[in-house]
Amino acid sequence: MFKKLANSNYITENKIRKLLDNRLFVSAKRNRKGELVVLVSNKFHENPFELYARRWNIECLFNKTKTKGFNMESTHITKP
Repeated sequence: MFKKLANSNYITENKIRKLLDNRLFVSAKRNRKGELVVLVSNKFHENPFELYARRWNIECLFNKTKTKGFNMESTHITKP
């Protein structure tokens, strides 16, 4: 499906695919290493990889403040 996709380029399909009665939009990108990254969403996004990059930064922040670093739960703070 994405064999001819060049490195650092992406393609976003604007046609709806159906899987188990779910409407899905498929996007794919080859990173600099040539690895294929596929995103699937129930909404169409013009550039889903830009949106996902912002979301990934937020996920990493939460990860660092929880189990992979600061570990907020271990502080036992009850009154901010």
